[in-house]
Amino acid sequence: ITVSSTSTYKQHTSRYFAKVGGVWNTASEYITRTNLNGGTTLEQTNTYDASSSSYVNSNKSVYDYDANNRFIKRTFSNWDAANSVWKVSFTQKTTYLGNTNNKDSVINYDANGAPTSLNVFTYNGQNLELTSTIYSYDAATSTYKISSKVENTYTGSDLTLAERHIFDVATNALYMYST
Repeated sequence: ITVSSTSTYKQHTSRYFAKVGGVWNTASEYITRTNLNGGTTLEQTNTYDASSSSYVNSNKSVYDYDANNRFIKRTFSNWDAANSVWKVSFTQKTTYLGNTNNKDSVINYDANGAPTSLNVFTYNGQNLELTSTIYSYDAATSTYKISSKVENTYTGSDLTLAERHIFDVATNALYMYST
């Protein structure tokens, strides 16, 4: 593990090895970068290219934060070696309820920026998560359709029950599938 830092971030690089035919070979490296507030701003995996004896880009996630140091966006990209560019695979955006750390929603987008899913949260008076509802985006109708839901029950601040429901398109109903 190598640790380096600048005036704006700290970076950790971990290298991984694979044992092939009884011999340990360099396999990959994993880089994490954090901002001065401790928020992860980069996670990147590079694979080892034995022919060039160097690490080559593979994939990465870049994280953005708001002025309150709340995570607001993740962009996941894969390396396009033929064109020597990062190509976005998906993006995830998070919004919050006012100045709290309670998530209001998380929207996922595909490589072209089209929405794919939406997760909406509700909370009780103690700011404990009551529900998390996931909707899939239907491009044909330009609407979100429920796909699953988690409902939490608390005694005081202790989680006592988490009911998970899945939507059945055939019956147009939510069914509990685990607790």
